Amino acid sequence: MASSNLSLDYVDFLRALTREVGSGDVYASGTVSVSGTTATVVGGSFPAWATESSLNIDGTYYNVTARPTTTTLTLAETVTISAKRYALVRSMDETFSDTFEYLDKLINRGLRAFYFAPPLPRGEKIPDASPHQWSFLNPVQSLTTVAGQRVYDLPDDFGQTAQEFSARSGGSIVPIALISHAQMQLIKTQIAEEGSPKYVAIRPNASFDPTVGQRFQLVFAPTPNTEYAIEYRYNVEPQALNPTDRYPLGGAVHSETILASILAQAEMDKNCEAGHRSIDFARRLAASIKLDSDAAVAAEMTYALTPVEEGSY
Repeated sequence: MASSNLSLDYVDFLRALTREVGSGDVYASGTVSVSGTTATVVGGSFPAWATESSLNIDGTYYNVTARPTTTTLTLAETVTISAKRYALVRSMDETFSDTFEYLDKLINRGLRAFYFAPPLPRGEKIPDASPHQWSFLNPVQSLTTVAGQRVYDLPDDFGQTAQEFSARSGGSIVPIALISHAQMQLIKTQIAEEGSPKYVAIRPNASFDPTVGQRFQLVFAPTPNTEYAIEYRYNVEPQALNPTDRYPLGGAVHSETILASILAQAEMDKNCEAGHRSIDFARRLAASIKLDSDAAVAAEMTYALTPVEEGSY
């Protein structure tokens, strides 16, 4: 994900965490390629402490056993990797990858605490238990139908909820009703076999791959008889960060709040109670929720003022 220079990324979070928990150093300059057990860096120079570290490439940890030169490392595993971003973390003990796994767990906990933040209490009223609905976790997605095809894969980060389906054809925007898969089975026997989509259902993909998790599909009725520009909103299921997928959702405006959340998790893990890091996170979270709520209201007002043709919405 491209981002501005003001955004904090995965390596920034690692560096802040290592300072917080006193776990050592972080190095991540350049890119690394691996052939067999030899990792070679381009655009960097491996530090002397690299033999006390673990290497993270695409979320997989590789223990370092030797540093033959300033630009090569010997890994404990045999693998082939071409020109990837990476992160090297100096271990706190002799089990090198355990340090990296611990830091990543804190980052993931901090991300979850931010993405699924509870609403802020108002006065003496007991707050709703549901989390704040971040606008950036509910994007608009589009697809173009193919004549004769009724099933389409949803994005890999689909989070089981979708809404506001519509089809554009010939200048008109026509709403599409979201129904259950059971209702779809009944309705498709009562309407034309092909035509403009009027109904859509969400179903799990029949083929489940445990290495990537559950995936979902859209099923339209009638089966599209030509190309239609379909738009809908869906809830994103945020993914874990790594040196390649290094930017969190939310952009630069929420970067410091995410960092505060991660440091608050480290504080809780170390002290078993909330302290100044948790207070800082709560303060920043309130500001982020206000910014996001204002942005969502502005977007709805813009949408309401957008002219549409008569007979559409």
